[in-house]
Amino acid sequence: MACDVTSIGLNWMMVIASSTTVVAIPCGNWQGDATSLGRAWGELRARTGNIQVAPGVQYANDVRNPVGATPVGALMSADGVSDPLVAGWITLPTAQYKYWRPVWLVSLSSGTAIGTAAVAGILETRLA
Repeated sequence: MACDVTSIGLNWMMVIASSTTVVAIPCGNWQGDATSLGRAWGELRARTGNIQVAPGVQYANDVRNPVGATPVGALMSADGVSDPLVAGWITLPTAQYKYWRPVWLVSLSSGTAIGTAAVAGILETRLA
């Protein structure tokens, strides 16, 4: 049985981090369709400070109160392009939730000085 893969383009945007706490920054709309696996690649440019960024999927039953997020691609901490095949397909806990959306998971690797980066990428999802 073939699995249909859905691709979502993550357009260029600037992300900012000011602490080592991971924050989910939305980079796409909430989706209500079923998905159970995800993988992504990202490109990071113009990095300043100790910022680190990973593509992820955030989920919720009520879009006003997201529950959590799962990384679906490699953590990027230098200018370059990540490889989506390193991690492979990541199992998402979306079966327990009504909605999901693509996000950038951002934080500082250390310190409290603001870090910034321009990021873009592609998120692919499919059913198991």
